Amino acid sequence: MKKISLSFIILFLSLAAYAQYVPVTVFNNGIYDFLDDMANLHYIQLNDAVKPYSRMFIAQALTQIDEQKDKLTSSQQKELEFYLKDYNKELLPAKTYKKRLDLFYYKDSTINITVNPVGGFSYFMNDNDKMYRQYAGAEFWAYLGKHLTVFGSYRDLTDSRVVADYMYRNDEPGYNYKYLGSVGSPKRGGSFDETRGGIVYGWKWGSFGIIKDNFTWGSNYHGSNIISTKAPSFARIELKLNPVKWLDFTYFHGWLYSEIKDDSAAYYSGNPPNHREVYFSKYFAANFFTVRPFKYLNFSFGNSIVYSDQLEVAMFIPFMFFKSLDHSKTGQGSNYSGQNSQLFFNISSRNIKYVHLYAGLFLDEIAMGRAFDKDEQSNFLSLKAGTGITLPFYTNATLIAEYTRTNPVTYRHFVNTTTYESNRFTMGHYLRDNSQEIYLGMRCRPIKSLNITAGITHGDVGPEYPYTGKDKSGLGLPFLETKEYQFTNLDVKVSYEILNDLFITAGCKLSDNKGTMASTYTAPFYYGKNGKTSTLFAGFNIGF
Repeated sequence: MKKISLSFIILFLSLAAYAQYVPVTVFNNGIYDFLDDMANLHYIQLNDAVKPYSRMFIAQALTQIDEQKDKLTSSQQKELEFYLKDYNKELLPAKTYKKRLDLFYYKDSTINITVNPVGGFSYFMNDNDKMYRQYAGAEFWAYLGKHLTVFGSYRDLTDSRVVADYMYRNDEPGYNYKYLGSVGSPKRGGSFDETRGGIVYGWKWGSFGIIKDNFTWGSNYHGSNIISTKAPSFARIELKLNPVKWLDFTYFHGWLYSEIKDDSAAYYSGNPPNHREVYFSKYFAANFFTVRPFKYLNFSFGNSIVYSDQLEVAMFIPFMFFKSLDHSKTGQGSNYSGQNSQLFFNISSRNIKYVHLYAGLFLDEIAMGRAFDKDEQSNFLSLKAGTGITLPFYTNATLIAEYTRTNPVTYRHFVNTTTYESNRFTMGHYLRDNSQEIYLGMRCRPIKSLNITAGITHGDVGPEYPYTGKDKSGLGLPFLETKEYQFTNLDVKVSYEILNDLFITAGCKLSDNKGTMASTYTAPFYYGKNGKTSTLFAGFNIGF
């Protein structure tokens, strides 16, 4: 009876809670993978096309799972109890449950605040080189009353070898490095510091705030092709609405970093001949609708625009069709006077128990009148399709298969201030245009807090064709006519979460990089002799 009463109280509090929004970083694979498995088993429903999830949403999801925990395996039950030590902070009064270890935590009727350190150290070695990655900082989040939330974090990171720069075609989250070492040296390292945070006002069916944080749009297990985490985080205003159970809506307007100098705006800084460097402004507006016509089926669609020079007030209207808005402004003017718009669609189905099927389509340009004309087509698109299957006979394990194809010129633009980039990093799929990727993976949780992942990735990248926007440039370009970069990676990683957000990890990465552009697109640390390396790594981290 006591157990039933406690479950009822938790459920009531979760349903009555305001939609206060504190994001859980998309790099926290542990909780995201756990929720994904629970959705495959039909214990919860997820809109996996839009991440991050909020702490409140995760707390409510865990509550739904807890009501059915007698159906879980022993290790899943322990995993659930482990996560509730953290997310019960959203649901229960202080000191009424077994809580995770925090540096500082306080909760009363007005405020709910948590402060924790962030840091980690990893060491990598292969027959080519050795390197380390270290970072340190802190993070906090707080609910202030019933509607307002604030959150923030700071981390200073150092890579003794640069492995995550914009020119490398790997799935590392991008870092806008301050370089350490000689230009052109394969031993060159870099440091990177970043602040993330936000202030958000929430109500029962929505939220609005100013946020700087990483996020993704598009279902995926190995890098989104709509909006990915390849580019560093940027500031945005964001609106989220969930007025009815079958509809989600997300809109944002972001401030990107063009890194394109505006020499006409430069001025002397008071110490000639030195002058102040000024960069062109660059903006990003997008919306994304998700409808659920049936249980376990999500269909999402939206559009976006990357524009430059001046802020446009109409771009702040959340439900706009931005391409049409751009046409109404530029009329019959030159292509060079317009902006760069996109369309995208996503479908995610878990209608078959144990099976997640999904597909995402990114349209940079398509002209239906010539779409099937080999010599005239401008099918600038990226398609991703895949599945994640939780094994019915062993629900602690999930198998993954995913394919991504990105046609030539996708994500690019002939106006350098309106490319689908920030800090020169693509915001789409990490392999950029004229590429394909096949990913086969497995993840397993044999016991509580022990995560084992393994995957094999094969990628092909073709030539980067000239694209000027004039004289039929970009039309009829063949897909992967030649393969200038090919790679195959085998990754194995073992991670154990000792305490909430405290991990020890170890693993290996076998890499084989080929082609005329292999030494350009591969970080020197992973290139090695003849493009092959076998890398071992181990480390720990507190937070992400």
